[in-house]
Amino acid sequence: MNHPLIAIARLLLLSLSALAPSLAEAQVTATYQVNTIADLIDSNINDNVCNTSANNCSLRAALMQTNARVAAGNIEILLPPGIYLLTRPISGANGADSGGLNLTAALGANQVVYLIGAGAANTIIDGNQLDGVLQIDAGRDAFVQRLTIRNGNRLSPNSGGGILSRARGVTVTECVIELNRAAASGGGIAQELGALSIQRSSIRSNIALNGGGFYSALAASFTSIFDSVFHHNQSNNGGGLFVDSTVTRLLNSTVSNNVADTNGGGILSRGLAGSTMLIESSSVIDNDADHDRDQLGGTGGGIHELTGGIRVDVRNSLIARNTYLGFFDDDCVGLLIAFGRNLFGTLEGCAIGDTAARGLVAPDSIGPLLNNGGPTLTHALLLGSAAINGTLDSVPCFGITDQRGAPRVAGLRCDVGAYEFGSIVPIVELIFKDGFEQ
Repeated sequence: MNHPLIAIARLLLLSLSALAPSLAEAQVTATYQVNTIADLIDSNINDNVCNTSANNCSLRAALMQTNARVAAGNIEILLPPGIYLLTRPISGANGADSGGLNLTAALGANQVVYLIGAGAANTIIDGNQLDGVLQIDAGRDAFVQRLTIRNGNRLSPNSGGGILSRARGVTVTECVIELNRAAASGGGIAQELGALSIQRSSIRSNIALNGGGFYSALAASFTSIFDSVFHHNQSNNGGGLFVDSTVTRLLNSTVSNNVADTNGGGILSRGLAGSTMLIESSSVIDNDADHDRDQLGGTGGGIHELTGGIRVDVRNSLIARNTYLGFFDDDCVGLLIAFGRNLFGTLEGCAIGDTAARGLVAPDSIGPLLNNGGPTLTHALLLGSAAINGTLDSVPCFGITDQRGAPRVAGLRCDVGAYEFGSIVPIVELIFKDGFEQ
Protein backbone atom coordinates (compact mmCIF):
# COMPACT_ATOMS: atom_id res chain seq x y z
CA MET A 1 0.00 0.00 0.00
CA ASN A 2 1.41 3.39 -0.96
CA HIS A 3 2.55 5.74 1.76
CA PRO A 4 0.17 8.77 1.75
CA LEU A 5 3.10 11.15 1.43
CA ILE A 6 4.29 9.64 -1.84
CA ALA A 7 1.50 10.92 -4.10
CA ILE A 8 1.88 14.40 -2.66
CA ALA A 9 5.65 14.21 -3.00
CA ARG A 10 5.49 13.30 -6.68
CA LEU A 11 3.18 16.20 -7.45
CA LEU A 12 5.42 18.61 -5.56
CA LEU A 13 8.60 17.36 -7.16
CA LEU A 14 7.20 17.32 -10.67
CA SER A 15 6.38 20.99 -10.24
CA LEU A 16 9.62 21.92 -8.51
CA SER A 17 11.25 23.18 -11.70
CA ALA A 18 8.30 25.53 -12.12
CA LEU A 19 8.94 27.36 -8.84
CA ALA A 20 10.22 30.19 -10.99
CA PRO A 21 9.12 30.87 -14.58
CA SER A 22 11.24 29.77 -17.50
CA LEU A 23 13.44 32.47 -19.01
CA ALA A 24 11.20 32.63 -22.08
CA GLU A 25 8.20 33.36 -19.86
CA ALA A 26 9.98 35.56 -17.34
CA GLN A 27 9.81 39.32 -17.38
CA VAL A 28 13.51 40.17 -17.38
CA THR A 29 14.12 43.61 -15.95
CA ALA A 30 17.93 43.49 -15.87
CA THR A 31 20.48 41.78 -18.08
CA TYR A 32 24.17 41.69 -17.27
CA GLN A 33 26.24 40.60 -20.26
CA VAL A 34 29.61 39.49 -18.92
CA ASN A 35 32.42 40.46 -21.30
CA THR A 36 35.63 39.62 -19.44
CA ILE A 37 37.01 36.54 -17.74
CA ALA A 38 38.96 38.69 -15.25
CA ASP A 39 37.85 38.38 -11.63
CA LEU A 40 37.25 42.08 -10.94
CA ILE A 41 34.84 43.74 -8.51
CA ASP A 42 32.16 46.26 -9.43
CA SER A 43 33.14 49.93 -9.18
CA ASN A 44 29.83 51.15 -7.75
CA ILE A 45 27.15 48.72 -6.62
CA ASN A 46 24.58 51.53 -6.29
CA ASP A 47 24.42 52.61 -9.93
CA ASN A 48 22.68 49.52 -11.41
CA VAL A 49 25.50 49.24 -13.97
CA CYS A 50 27.87 46.28 -14.16
CA ASN A 51 31.19 48.04 -14.55
CA THR A 52 34.66 47.40 -13.15
CA SER A 53 37.74 49.60 -12.92
CA ALA A 54 38.71 48.25 -16.35
CA ASN A 55 35.36 49.45 -17.81
CA ASN A 56 34.01 45.99 -18.45
CA CYS A 57 31.46 43.63 -16.85
CA SER A 58 32.92 40.71 -14.92
CA LEU A 59 31.03 37.75 -13.48
CA ARG A 60 31.75 38.92 -9.93
CA ALA A 61 30.61 42.46 -10.73
CA ALA A 62 27.37 41.14 -12.23
CA LEU A 63 26.64 39.18 -9.05
CA MET A 64 27.45 42.20 -6.89
CA GLN A 65 25.00 44.32 -8.91
CA THR A 66 22.40 41.56 -8.61
CA ASN A 67 22.76 41.49 -4.84
CA ALA A 68 22.34 45.28 -4.62
CA ARG A 69 19.35 45.54 -6.95
CA VAL A 70 16.13 46.67 -5.23
CA ALA A 71 13.86 46.81 -8.29
CA ALA A 72 11.36 43.99 -8.79
CA GLY A 73 11.69 41.51 -11.61
CA ASN A 74 14.01 38.84 -12.93
CA ILE A 75 17.71 39.19 -13.58
CA GLU A 76 19.77 37.34 -16.17
CA ILE A 77 23.55 37.04 -16.12
CA LEU A 78 24.90 35.84 -19.46
CA LEU A 79 28.31 34.14 -19.58
CA PRO A 80 30.00 33.66 -22.97
CA PRO A 81 32.52 30.86 -23.50
CA GLY A 82 35.63 31.09 -21.36
CA ILE A 83 37.28 29.96 -18.12
CA TYR A 84 36.27 32.28 -15.30
CA LEU A 85 39.08 31.73 -12.80
CA LEU A 86 38.39 33.15 -9.34
CA THR A 87 41.50 34.94 -8.08
CA ARG A 88 40.39 36.98 -5.07
CA PRO A 89 41.32 35.14 -1.85
CA ILE A 90 38.99 35.14 1.15
CA SER A 91 39.41 38.32 3.18
CA GLY A 92 37.52 40.10 5.95
CA ALA A 93 33.88 39.05 6.13
CA ASN A 94 34.24 36.94 2.97
CA GLY A 95 31.58 38.92 1.16
CA ALA A 96 30.73 39.11 -2.50
CA ASP A 97 34.00 40.90 -3.25
CA SER A 98 36.30 38.06 -2.17
CA GLY A 99 36.55 34.28 -2.15
CA GLY A 100 33.73 32.44 -3.90
CA LEU A 101 30.72 33.93 -5.63
CA ASN A 102 27.77 34.83 -3.37
CA LEU A 103 24.13 35.45 -4.27
CA THR A 104 22.61 37.07 -1.20
CA ALA A 105 18.92 37.41 -0.27
CA ALA A 106 16.87 39.31 -2.84
CA LEU A 107 16.21 42.97 -2.04
CA GLY A 108 13.56 43.33 -4.74
CA ALA A 109 10.21 41.59 -5.07
CA ASN A 110 9.73 38.60 -7.35
CA GLN A 111 13.38 38.40 -8.28
CA VAL A 112 14.67 35.24 -9.92
CA VAL A 113 18.30 35.09 -11.03
CA TYR A 114 19.24 33.23 -14.21
CA LEU A 115 22.97 32.45 -14.44
CA ILE A 116 23.36 31.15 -17.99
CA GLY A 117 26.46 29.83 -19.72
CA ALA A 118 27.13 28.87 -23.33
CA GLY A 119 27.28 25.13 -22.62
CA ALA A 120 29.09 23.16 -19.94
CA ALA A 121 32.02 22.38 -22.23
CA ASN A 122 32.47 26.04 -23.07
CA THR A 123 31.66 28.11 -19.97
CA ILE A 124 33.66 27.11 -16.89
CA ILE A 125 33.69 28.79 -13.47
CA ASP A 126 36.89 27.67 -11.75
CA GLY A 127 37.07 28.22 -7.98
CA ASN A 128 40.87 27.98 -8.01
CA GLN A 129 40.68 26.12 -4.64
CA LEU A 130 40.13 29.48 -2.86
CA ASP A 131 36.67 28.82 -1.42
CA GLY A 132 33.36 27.26 -2.40
CA VAL A 133 32.51 28.37 -5.93
CA LEU A 134 28.87 29.53 -5.66
CA GLN A 135 26.75 30.20 -2.57
CA ILE A 136 23.03 31.00 -2.92
CA ASP A 137 21.55 32.37 0.29
CA ALA A 138 18.10 32.16 1.87
CA GLY A 139 15.47 34.41 0.32
CA ARG A 140 16.72 33.89 -3.21
CA ASP A 141 15.44 31.91 -6.21
CA ALA A 142 17.94 31.01 -8.90
CA PHE A 143 18.48 29.02 -12.08
CA VAL A 144 22.04 27.86 -12.89
CA GLN A 145 22.22 26.68 -16.49
CA ARG A 146 24.64 25.32 -19.09
CA LEU A 147 27.99 25.75 -17.37
CA THR A 148 30.70 23.91 -15.42
CA ILE A 149 31.54 24.62 -11.79
CA ARG A 150 34.87 23.17 -10.69
CA ASN A 151 37.78 23.37 -8.25
CA GLY A 152 35.88 24.71 -5.27
CA ASN A 153 37.36 24.08 -1.82
CA ARG A 154 35.02 24.75 1.12
CA LEU A 155 37.10 24.69 4.30
CA SER A 156 36.07 23.34 7.71
CA PRO A 157 33.40 23.43 9.03
CA ASN A 158 31.57 24.40 5.85
CA SER A 159 29.69 22.52 3.13
CA GLY A 160 29.11 22.86 -0.61
CA GLY A 161 32.41 22.91 -2.47
CA GLY A 162 30.77 23.53 -5.84
CA ILE A 163 27.35 24.94 -4.90
CA LEU A 164 25.96 25.73 -1.46
CA SER A 165 22.19 26.25 -1.64
CA ARG A 166 20.30 27.88 1.21
CA ALA A 167 17.72 29.37 -1.13
CA ARG A 168 13.97 28.98 -1.42
CA GLY A 169 14.36 27.35 -4.80
CA VAL A 170 17.37 26.53 -6.99
CA THR A 171 17.40 24.65 -10.30
CA VAL A 172 20.67 23.36 -11.76
CA THR A 173 20.25 22.42 -15.42
CA GLU A 174 22.65 21.02 -18.02
CA CYS A 175 25.67 21.62 -15.81
CA VAL A 176 28.83 19.79 -14.82
CA ILE A 177 29.82 20.00 -11.14
CA GLU A 178 33.30 18.53 -10.84
CA LEU A 179 36.56 18.40 -8.87
CA ASN A 180 35.19 20.23 -5.83
CA ARG A 181 35.91 19.58 -2.14
CA ALA A 182 34.11 20.29 1.12
CA ALA A 183 35.53 19.68 4.58
CA ALA A 184 32.03 18.92 5.85
CA SER A 185 29.29 17.85 3.43
CA GLY A 186 28.41 18.05 -0.24
CA GLY A 187 31.64 18.16 -2.19
CA GLY A 188 29.72 18.91 -5.37
CA ILE A 189 26.45 20.37 -4.10
CA ALA A 190 25.13 20.93 -0.57
CA GLN A 191 21.45 21.74 -0.03
CA GLU A 192 21.00 23.17 3.45
CA LEU A 193 17.53 24.75 3.07
CA GLY A 194 14.62 25.00 0.68
CA ALA A 195 13.97 23.18 -2.57
CA LEU A 196 16.51 22.07 -5.16
CA SER A 197 16.20 20.54 -8.62
CA ILE A 198 19.08 18.96 -10.57
CA GLN A 199 18.30 18.30 -14.23
CA ARG A 200 20.33 16.74 -17.04
CA SER A 201 23.59 17.32 -15.20
CA SER A 202 26.80 15.50 -14.27
CA ILE A 203 28.10 15.60 -10.70
CA ARG A 204 31.48 13.91 -10.83
CA SER A 205 34.83 13.56 -9.07
CA ASN A 206 33.93 15.56 -5.95
CA ILE A 207 35.08 14.84 -2.37
CA ALA A 208 33.57 15.55 1.07
CA LEU A 209 33.26 14.04 4.51
CA ASN A 210 29.57 13.28 3.86
CA GLY A 211 27.98 13.18 0.43
CA GLY A 212 30.88 13.37 -1.99
CA GLY A 213 28.66 14.35 -4.90
CA PHE A 214 25.58 15.69 -3.12
CA TYR A 215 24.30 16.29 0.39
CA SER A 216 20.84 17.40 1.58
CA ALA A 217 20.38 18.53 5.18
CA LEU A 218 17.47 17.87 7.53
CA ALA A 219 16.27 21.45 7.02
CA ALA A 220 16.03 20.94 3.24
CA SER A 221 12.47 20.44 2.04
CA PHE A 222 12.31 18.91 -1.45
CA THR A 223 14.98 17.57 -3.78
CA SER A 224 14.27 16.57 -7.37
CA ILE A 225 16.96 14.89 -9.47
CA PHE A 226 16.31 13.59 -12.95
CA ASP A 227 18.17 12.69 -16.14
CA SER A 228 21.46 13.15 -14.28
CA VAL A 229 24.54 11.14 -13.31
CA PHE A 230 26.66 11.03 -10.15
CA HIS A 231 29.97 9.31 -10.78
CA HIS A 232 33.45 8.95 -9.28
CA ASN A 233 32.63 10.95 -6.15
CA GLN A 234 34.17 10.08 -2.78
CA SER A 235 33.30 10.54 0.90
CA ASN A 236 33.30 8.90 4.29
CA ASN A 237 29.53 8.28 4.11
CA GLY A 238 27.38 8.49 0.99
CA GLY A 239 29.92 8.56 -1.82
CA GLY A 240 27.45 9.70 -4.45
CA LEU A 241 24.59 11.09 -2.36
CA PHE A 242 23.92 11.60 1.36
CA VAL A 243 20.20 12.28 1.79
CA ASP A 244 18.52 13.84 4.81
CA SER A 245 15.85 16.07 3.20
CA THR A 246 12.11 15.65 3.72
CA VAL A 247 11.34 14.37 0.23
CA THR A 248 13.89 13.33 -2.40
CA ARG A 249 13.13 11.99 -5.86
CA LEU A 250 15.79 10.36 -8.04
CA LEU A 251 14.28 9.71 -11.48
CA ASN A 252 15.88 8.44 -14.71
CA SER A 253 19.35 8.91 -13.23
CA THR A 254 22.55 6.95 -12.68
CA VAL A 255 24.72 6.62 -9.55
CA SER A 256 27.97 4.90 -10.53
CA ASN A 257 31.60 4.39 -9.52
CA ASN A 258 31.26 6.35 -6.28
CA VAL A 259 33.05 5.23 -3.12
CA ALA A 260 32.58 5.66 0.63
CA ASP A 261 35.17 4.78 3.23
CA THR A 262 32.33 3.75 5.53
CA ASN A 263 28.65 3.35 4.53
CA GLY A 264 26.72 3.89 1.32
CA GLY A 265 29.09 3.85 -1.61
CA GLY A 266 26.36 5.09 -3.94
CA ILE A 267 23.62 6.44 -1.66
CA LEU A 268 23.23 6.83 2.08
CA SER A 269 19.75 7.75 3.35
CA ARG A 270 19.32 8.92 6.91
CA GLY A 271 16.88 11.71 7.78
CA LEU A 272 13.91 11.62 10.11
CA ALA A 273 11.06 9.15 10.29
CA GLY A 274 8.31 10.31 7.95
CA SER A 275 10.71 11.48 5.25
CA THR A 276 10.79 9.74 1.88
CA MET A 277 13.32 9.01 -0.85
CA LEU A 278 11.93 7.83 -4.18
CA ILE A 279 14.30 6.00 -6.55
CA GLU A 280 12.47 5.50 -9.83
CA SER A 281 13.69 4.15 -13.19
CA SER A 282 17.26 4.72 -12.05
CA SER A 283 20.50 2.73 -12.03
CA VAL A 284 22.83 2.29 -9.03
CA ILE A 285 25.85 0.39 -10.34
CA ASP A 286 29.56 -0.19 -9.55
CA ASN A 287 29.72 1.72 -6.25
CA ASP A 288 31.83 0.61 -3.27
CA ALA A 289 31.59 0.89 0.55
CA ASP A 290 34.42 0.50 3.09
CA HIS A 291 36.61 1.64 0.25
CA ASP A 292 39.59 2.47 2.48
CA ARG A 293 39.88 -1.26 3.21
CA ASP A 294 40.41 -0.68 6.94
CA GLN A 295 37.69 -3.27 7.71
CA LEU A 296 36.46 -1.12 10.60
CA GLY A 297 32.96 -1.01 9.21
CA GLY A 298 31.22 0.01 6.06
CA THR A 299 28.33 -1.59 4.17
CA GLY A 300 25.78 -0.79 1.52
CA GLY A 301 27.91 -0.55 -1.57
CA GLY A 302 24.92 0.60 -3.60
CA ILE A 303 22.38 1.89 -1.06
CA HIS A 304 22.64 2.08 2.73
CA GLU A 305 19.30 2.80 4.43
CA LEU A 306 19.63 3.65 8.10
CA THR A 307 16.81 1.92 9.96
CA GLY A 308 14.24 4.29 11.40
CA GLY A 309 15.16 7.17 9.10
CA ILE A 310 14.03 8.05 5.60
CA ARG A 311 11.67 5.61 3.93
CA VAL A 312 13.35 4.46 0.69
CA ASP A 313 11.00 3.48 -2.13
CA VAL A 314 12.44 1.85 -5.25
CA ARG A 315 10.47 1.36 -8.44
CA ASN A 316 11.65 -0.05 -11.77
CA SER A 317 15.29 0.48 -10.76
CA LEU A 318 18.49 -1.45 -11.44
CA ILE A 319 20.81 -1.91 -8.44
CA ALA A 320 23.71 -4.19 -9.26
CA ARG A 321 27.46 -4.81 -9.22
CA ASN A 322 27.96 -2.80 -6.04
CA THR A 323 30.51 -3.97 -3.47
CA TYR A 324 32.19 -3.40 -0.14
CA LEU A 325 35.95 -3.67 0.32
CA GLY A 326 36.05 -3.54 -3.46
CA PHE A 327 35.25 -7.22 -3.75
CA PHE A 328 32.19 -8.53 -1.86
CA ASP A 329 28.81 -8.13 -3.53
CA ASP A 330 26.75 -5.61 -1.56
CA ASP A 331 23.94 -3.88 -3.43
CA CYS A 332 21.91 -2.66 -0.49
CA VAL A 333 21.61 -2.68 3.27
CA GLY A 334 18.42 -1.89 5.17
CA LEU A 335 14.72 -1.77 4.35
CA LEU A 336 13.62 -0.91 0.83
CA ILE A 337 9.95 -0.57 -0.08
CA ALA A 338 9.73 -1.95 -3.60
CA PHE A 339 7.10 -1.32 -6.27
CA GLY A 340 6.91 -2.40 -9.89
CA ARG A 341 9.90 -4.55 -10.77
CA ASN A 342 13.42 -3.92 -9.45
CA LEU A 343 16.52 -5.93 -10.30
CA PHE A 344 19.54 -6.55 -8.07
CA GLY A 345 22.83 -8.38 -8.41
CA THR A 346 22.36 -9.70 -4.88
CA LEU A 347 19.62 -9.38 -2.28
CA GLU A 348 21.82 -10.22 0.68
CA GLY A 349 21.47 -7.48 3.26
CA CYS A 350 18.29 -6.06 1.71
CA ALA A 351 14.91 -6.30 3.39
CA ILE A 352 12.23 -6.18 0.69
CA GLY A 353 8.78 -7.39 1.60
CA ASP A 354 7.15 -7.72 -1.82
CA THR A 355 8.85 -10.64 -3.57
CA ALA A 356 7.09 -9.83 -6.86
CA ALA A 357 8.82 -6.44 -6.93
CA ARG A 358 12.34 -7.81 -6.88
CA GLY A 359 14.51 -10.05 -8.99
CA LEU A 360 18.09 -10.78 -10.00
CA VAL A 361 20.10 -9.63 -12.99
CA ALA A 362 23.36 -11.04 -14.32
CA PRO A 363 26.11 -8.49 -13.63
CA ASP A 364 27.73 -9.18 -16.99
CA SER A 365 24.52 -8.17 -18.81
CA ILE A 366 25.18 -4.50 -17.98
CA GLY A 367 27.73 -2.43 -19.85
CA PRO A 368 30.27 -0.04 -18.30
CA LEU A 369 29.59 3.65 -17.71
CA LEU A 370 29.99 5.24 -21.13
CA ASN A 371 28.77 7.89 -23.52
CA ASN A 372 25.74 6.13 -24.98
CA GLY A 373 24.26 9.34 -26.39
CA GLY A 374 22.39 12.12 -24.66
CA PRO A 375 23.86 14.71 -22.28
CA THR A 376 25.10 12.33 -19.55
CA LEU A 377 26.87 8.98 -19.19
CA THR A 378 24.84 5.78 -18.74
CA HIS A 379 25.19 2.02 -18.34
CA ALA A 380 23.82 0.36 -21.48
CA LEU A 381 21.92 -2.91 -21.17
CA LEU A 382 23.45 -5.75 -23.12
CA LEU A 383 21.50 -8.19 -25.26
CA GLY A 384 19.78 -10.78 -23.11
CA SER A 385 19.74 -8.71 -19.92
CA ALA A 386 16.81 -9.43 -17.59
CA ALA A 387 16.35 -5.65 -17.33
CA ILE A 388 15.15 -5.42 -20.95
CA ASN A 389 11.35 -5.17 -20.94
CA GLY A 390 11.69 -6.14 -17.29
CA THR A 391 9.01 -3.96 -15.71
CA LEU A 392 5.47 -5.15 -15.02
CA ASP A 393 2.51 -4.54 -17.32
CA SER A 394 0.49 -3.24 -14.39
CA VAL A 395 3.02 -0.57 -13.39
CA PRO A 396 3.40 2.48 -15.65
CA CYS A 397 6.78 3.77 -16.67
CA PHE A 398 7.86 7.08 -15.19
CA GLY A 399 8.52 9.54 -17.96
CA ILE A 400 8.32 8.99 -21.70
CA THR A 401 12.10 9.02 -22.16
CA ASP A 402 15.10 7.43 -20.48
CA GLN A 403 18.05 9.32 -18.95
CA ARG A 404 19.51 10.04 -22.38
CA GLY A 405 16.30 11.51 -23.77
CA ALA A 406 15.63 8.38 -25.84
CA PRO A 407 11.95 7.37 -25.87
CA ARG A 408 10.68 4.59 -23.67
CA VAL A 409 9.04 1.87 -25.76
CA ALA A 410 5.36 2.76 -26.08
CA GLY A 411 2.86 -0.05 -25.60
CA LEU A 412 5.44 -2.47 -24.19
CA ARG A 413 7.09 -3.04 -20.85
CA CYS A 414 9.83 -0.53 -20.18
CA ASP A 415 13.34 -1.55 -19.29
CA VAL A 416 14.39 -1.57 -15.64
CA GLY A 417 16.77 1.27 -14.81
CA ALA A 418 17.79 4.52 -16.47
CA TYR A 419 18.56 3.10 -19.95
CA GLU A 420 16.09 1.88 -22.59
CA PHE A 421 17.64 -0.86 -24.75
CA GLY A 422 17.44 -0.32 -28.52
CA SER A 423 15.95 3.15 -28.23
CA ILE A 424 17.52 5.87 -30.38
CA VAL A 425 18.58 9.19 -28.92
CA PRO A 426 16.98 12.04 -30.92
CA ILE A 427 19.31 14.22 -32.96
CA VAL A 428 18.42 17.24 -30.83
CA GLU A 429 19.82 15.43 -27.78
CA LEU A 430 23.05 14.58 -29.59
CA ILE A 431 23.51 18.21 -30.65
CA PHE A 432 22.71 19.44 -27.16
CA LYS A 433 25.35 17.21 -25.60
CA ASP A 434 28.04 19.90 -25.90
CA GLY A 435 30.75 17.25 -25.58
CA PHE A 436 31.05 17.62 -21.82
CA GLU A 437 30.75 13.88 -21.10
CA GLN A 438 32.45 12.52 -24.21
